[in-house]
Amino acid sequence: MRHTEKETKNFRLKNELLNSIYDVVGKAITTTQNKYHYKKYDVFKLISAIYAGEYGYITGQNDFREQVKLLDEYFRKEYGYSIILFEMIKSFNRLKESKVYATLMLDIATIEAIIRTGKNTFPENPGIFSDYIANENYMGLMKKLKEENSFRYAVMIVYDRLKRIKKEYGKDGEEKLL
Repeated sequence: MRHTEKETKNFRLKNELLNSIYDVVGKAITTTQNKYHYKKYDVFKLISAIYAGEYGYITGQNDFREQVKLLDEYFRKEYGYSIILFEMIKSFNRLKESKVYATLMLDIATIEAIIRTGKNTFPENPGIFSDYIANENYMGLMKKLKEENSFRYAVMIVYDRLKRIKKEYGKDGEEKLL
């Protein structure tokens, strides 16, 4: 049976989630966050810049800026998406067995509904993010993140919150999300 290009890329992305080379992106964000004493939504601004291909805001410490730039260029060429989308997926995917995963997923769905509708309503699809993870449809999730601004912004906001709480409380920060 022959696989489509999309299926092949999705399989490769699934394996990329296990590749520690991409951990440098999260480390670069955390190091930049710590160095410049980031506050609420500063991580959001940083990842928005990375998404736009602007790397100048990342600290040059440990060559993080150059590493993120190279990984982003590779990822855009290979998959057609920014490395920051993959970093966010990878971060949330790591938490899928934790107590806070359901809370994070509901937060993403709720914020997406608010951004899209302008109203504080319960989301129509609470599994807007988690369904893709459960089905291991990483290419579909990357595509949705790229094409739907309200969805991408919601994920970025929750990622910002996750980074701030982990900075403040360390690994135990996950419990503070509940």
